[in-house]
Amino acid sequence: MNLTLYVVNTCPACVRAREKLLSFASDRKKIKLNVIDVQHSSTKSIIVPALYVEDTLYTYGEIDLNKLICFIESFDH
Repeated sequence: MNLTLYVVNTCPACVRAREKLLSFASDRKKIKLNVIDVQHSSTKSIIVPALYVEDTLYTYGEIDLNKLICFIESFDH
């Protein structure tokens, strides 16, 4: 499963989201995390942090890992 996190390095919420997701993804072989800094991307007009699961927007802002796990598990069924 692909997770894509859009961030800006100067954003405190982005830093927290990146840290949470890097830890989360490192424990799971089926999860591939891509972190994209929108300042170095063609996607510049996006609210950050923004998390996409596969190609679907999952959430903006703070990430609740328990909810994310439930959401991901619903993809598998």
